Amino acid sequence: MIKVNNLELISQDDIIMSNIWEMLLIIKSENFLNGDYHVLLFLISVYKDDLITLDLSNKNQNLKEVLIKDLYNSENDLKIQYSQIYKSFIPTIEELSEEVLWMLLDILANINKNNLKVNFPFVFDSVLNRITDFQGRNSDDHIIPQKLSQLMIDLAHLDKDATVYNPFAGLASFGLLLDNKQSYFGQEINQKTWATGVLRLMAYNKFNESSYLCQDSIENWNLHCKKYDLIISTPPFGLKVNVLFEPTGIKTIEHFLIENGINSLKLDGKLVALLPESFLYKGINEEYRKFLVDADLIETIVSLPGGLLKNTGISLVILLINKAKKEKGVIKLIKTEKFRIFKSVREKTIDYIALSGLINGKQIDEESFRTINIEKIANNDYNLSVSRYFRKEIEGVKLGKILQLNRGDRRNLQKFGKWLKIKDLKDDRLDYNIDISNIDELELKLPLVEKITESCLLISSRTNNLRPSFFEYNGEEIFKFIDIFSFKVDETIVDIGYLINELHSDYVREQIESFRIGTAMPVLRMDDFMEVVIKLPTLAEQKAKVRGIMEAQAEQKKNDLLLFQKIHGLESEIYEQNNFLRHAISGNLANLRSSFKRVKSIFDNQIQKSYPDLMLIKENVKSDLTLEKLLIMMDRDIEKISLDAQRNSLGDDSLKNVVMESIEIFSFLNDYVNEVKADVNRIFEITFKKYEEDFVDNEGNQLIVYINGNKDLLKDMLNNLIENAVVHAFESSYRKDNLIDILLMGNFLDTPSIYISVMNNGKRLPENFDHNMFTRKGSKAGENAGNGFGGWYINQIIEKHNGNLIIDDEQGPEGIGGIWSTSFEIEIPILNYESNETI
Repeated sequence: MIKVNNLELISQDDIIMSNIWEMLLIIKSENFLNGDYHVLLFLISVYKDDLITLDLSNKNQNLKEVLIKDLYNSENDLKIQYSQIYKSFIPTIEELSEEVLWMLLDILANINKNNLKVNFPFVFDSVLNRITDFQGRNSDDHIIPQKLSQLMIDLAHLDKDATVYNPFAGLASFGLLLDNKQSYFGQEINQKTWATGVLRLMAYNKFNESSYLCQDSIENWNLHCKKYDLIISTPPFGLKVNVLFEPTGIKTIEHFLIENGINSLKLDGKLVALLPESFLYKGINEEYRKFLVDADLIETIVSLPGGLLKNTGISLVILLINKAKKEKGVIKLIKTEKFRIFKSVREKTIDYIALSGLINGKQIDEESFRTINIEKIANNDYNLSVSRYFRKEIEGVKLGKILQLNRGDRRNLQKFGKWLKIKDLKDDRLDYNIDISNIDELELKLPLVEKITESCLLISSRTNNLRPSFFEYNGEEIFKFIDIFSFKVDETIVDIGYLINELHSDYVREQIESFRIGTAMPVLRMDDFMEVVIKLPTLAEQKAKVRGIMEAQAEQKKNDLLLFQKIHGLESEIYEQNNFLRHAISGNLANLRSSFKRVKSIFDNQIQKSYPDLMLIKENVKSDLTLEKLLIMMDRDIEKISLDAQRNSLGDDSLKNVVMESIEIFSFLNDYVNEVKADVNRIFEITFKKYEEDFVDNEGNQLIVYINGNKDLLKDMLNNLIENAVVHAFESSYRKDNLIDILLMGNFLDTPSIYISVMNNGKRLPENFDHNMFTRKGSKAGENAGNGFGGWYINQIIEKHNGNLIIDDEQGPEGIGGIWSTSFEIEIPILNYESNETI
């Protein structure tokens, strides 16, 4: 938008994008099975390049047949470029209905071609990003954010005439950023991804300067047998290498890329790869990491947060290998948590400008940048996990000096027993003893459980919290899974209470975080836990500290109780006053409603029959309000006031005493949606799914996630959100395509949370509608404005669950577009979670 004399005018770019979004919605409406939304990129590209010369005024022609013939027989100079990719998009064009194709080309014909050409790279990537957002993590596209691609290119410090090889090239993101004199050779195996990548190179006028082939980078590695200045790649994560390579010792795609890459580099060449963080510590790559460190080939490792790529949420690293390192014997490690920007669960990024300044030495930040000797890495068993080398030095004693591993017994175990799980561990500095009477007796999962028959310290290895607890053995054994560590404690040098208190301390938490590996369910290795340092004064000082903590907590509880009694007394007095006022109003209002209905009945059944013109009488000749209209208005207002008074009886303290419980969120939402589907009178279709990749641990096991909640309140929240869509968003009960989609997503960074997104495809929210308007008690907006309590009540429920609400206009610049108009995204903290392997 542009402004002239304070008036907003629509720019040509806005008009172009508006037309293209309309085309995307039309394509989506086809709901074809094998189609590809990228056909839109193909159509706007051939239109921009003058390859469509159809006469749309001739309604008798077979448009599809003429279009395909037109594309194949074009004499345009660009035909050679397009001829390579026609076959990738023609099947989708053939699948479109003739009516839809007419609509698409009619919109296309009204787009100003000159304006389209001027900003085509921007238009192309905007559409590509919208399609990728639209498809979510099911997308085959491996699109890398442009700033991340630029960061990887910048790491290499390329010469102006450098040669670049890009295996596993995806959408040729790196090829777009090279200078004209730098040669680019890329390979992409997926036919549709490759065809879209060709269109992208053409959009940026890079096609003629590039060699970008539809090939398998494994079978056709370095097709030209050249030596390159740079090999840059984002290999497919988790791809298993063909058994063909097993005799060579290559087991992972990362190993394949790096080993073959080093052999294909010039003597001073570099390799830059975007890899899963697990490459830095997973045992399967340990031997090869040792080779890279001992050969002094790694120059830099940049640790990146999860969620930067749209098709996966895992944490990533940039690995820079340099065959001609200037600084020998060291590796530069860069941690990027400080640069992370969390916009929403669907949009995470980092401050690339600030990060680039750090990498290039323009700023100094010891919290984010370290240079580590390779001897230190060797002493850490060649574990390259970046965070472990940023630990602060603590004066004290390593846990390995005061703890001894208790492995438990796995032999000759019975079928049933008291099975202790992570959720049964305590999370309290002072109340840390396991109460065996609260442990369920279950069928044991043999042979993965261990029998414990002695007193021990118990530690969780799989959650963000150690949950340190103590089991006092009194003759009755318990059983635990291998994800709970068990230790004998040397009580001659450490007090149990003091030890557990220290394990809750911030300085220990920071050490633990530096050792944890993984994203969805961080794992703590036994050996790393034993390296954690705690401060260890004399035994007498330890016990004195614990007594002081207990006395301080007791005093705090006493003060809290006194304050509660004072506040509760005041609240009770105010509540009684409000309660009296509400009852007084409710009683008088009920009498008013009853009296008015009687008066109206007299008018309707007696007066109007005898004096029909009476209802047409006005207050004065200038007024439009007749007696009949005034009676109708009074009836409406009395009903409205009555409803508002009823809803207002839900005071801000109405949810205070609601009982909360542990709720397995996926099962709850699945059952809820099935209940809604059972309602035959609903005017919408409803779907539910979860992002599976958000709920998988490092071994690929599904995570079972629990929240602290109230099922009735959660149902009220969802019912109100659906009712909101039915009343305000869906135009008519006669519509056949009203849709509501409920998504379950997860974020295990920082404070682990689940996100419930409730989306509808109805009318967009009123202009200038915001979060405050939705959640403010009594606030109303739009033609069908209600009593203004629905949004407030929804927000009250969310706050009761310690959550947050985000309202997104999905057709706005920050939205995902597609068929959706509005989404309500509810964030709720995770109470605990466990792998289905342990259930």
